[in-house]
Amino acid sequence: MAFNNYIFKEEELRTYTLTMTPRIGEIFTPKCGIVDCENDVRLYCYGNGPYREPCDEYQFIFDYKGIALNVNIAEKIKGDDIYYKLLEIDKKEEVLITEEMKKALRDAIRFYGTVKYGEDVDIYVEISSTQKMNISEEEYPVIPKEQLRNGLTASRIVKTESGELMWEVTQKTSDGTKTYRFPERRKKIVNGQTLWYKFNPVMGTYSLNLRNTEPSLEEEPIGLYGQEWMRNMEANYSHLVTQLKYEHRYLTVARTVDREAENYRELLDSQYETEFPRPRTFEETLKWEKARMFHSENTVMREIVLKPRTE
Repeated sequence: MAFNNYIFKEEELRTYTLTMTPRIGEIFTPKCGIVDCENDVRLYCYGNGPYREPCDEYQFIFDYKGIALNVNIAEKIKGDDIYYKLLEIDKKEEVLITEEMKKALRDAIRFYGTVKYGEDVDIYVEISSTQKMNISEEEYPVIPKEQLRNGLTASRIVKTESGELMWEVTQKTSDGTKTYRFPERRKKIVNGQTLWYKFNPVMGTYSLNLRNTEPSLEEEPIGLYGQEWMRNMEANYSHLVTQLKYEHRYLTVARTVDREAENYRELLDSQYETEFPRPRTFEETLKWEKARMFHSENTVMREIVLKPRTE
C-alpha cells in the first residue's frame, strides 16, 4: 500500500462519529489525513489523550474502504526509536476488523510515525520567540479559520497576566464550544528520559519532538561565561529556555556564548594593553590588572553574556 498525506476535495469528504475520549459523540469531517487512494484506506488522528496534555495515547479514525473504526494507539519511546501499539478498538466496531484490515492499519500507523501527520505541512507561519518579544500583541499569530482541523473554530497566540505566551483555542464539543489555553511547549519524563512536546495550533494536539539530543553537561562541560548566560536566561527569559530545550539547542547555544565571550575577553584585554601599556612597578601593575579586568569583564557581560539569544 502507498500512503501519503492527502488533502481531500469537497466531494471526497466523509463524516464520522467519534467514540473515543476526549471527544465522544462528536461528528468529525476531516479535510486531510494519511491516505492510500488506490485502495481507499484512510487514517485520521483526532485526539491526544484524555486531558489534552502530553500523552502517549492517540485516538484515530481508521477507514478501510468505507468501514470506519475508532482506534486508540500508544506511542512508546525507546532510546532513539519510536514504537506504536494498538491499545483498543471500539467494542461495537471490533467485530468488523479482519486480518487484511489489521495489516492496512499497521502500514498506515507506520507511515504516520514516519511523517507525523500534520507536522510536515506548513499551513501556518510560526514566528520565533525572539520576534514575539519585539512585536505588539495585535501581531501575534492567528490561524485562519479555514485551515483549522479537529473541530477547532479559533486558534491564536495570547499573552497571560504573567507574561507567558500560550495558544488559545476554541473547539466544538458535544456540549457546545469550549475554549482552552495551552503552553507552546511541554515536557514529560519517561523512564528518566525528558521528552519535549510542541502544541500544534491547527490540530489542537501536542506532538513529540524526536530530534537528536545535544551533548550533556557531563559529556561536554560549559565554561563560566556559558553558565552565567544560562543562569540569566532561566531567571529572566524562561520562555526562551523552554523553546531551546524543546529544540535540543539550549546547551549548544550556551557553549557558543561561552566561546564567543572568551574570545571577546581576549580581544578586549589586548586592546586595553595597547591603549594603556602595562606599567613597570609592582603596585602600579596590580592596579592596572584590576582596571583591565574590570573593563573587559563588564564589557563581555554587558555585550554578550547578559543578552538573551536563541542562536
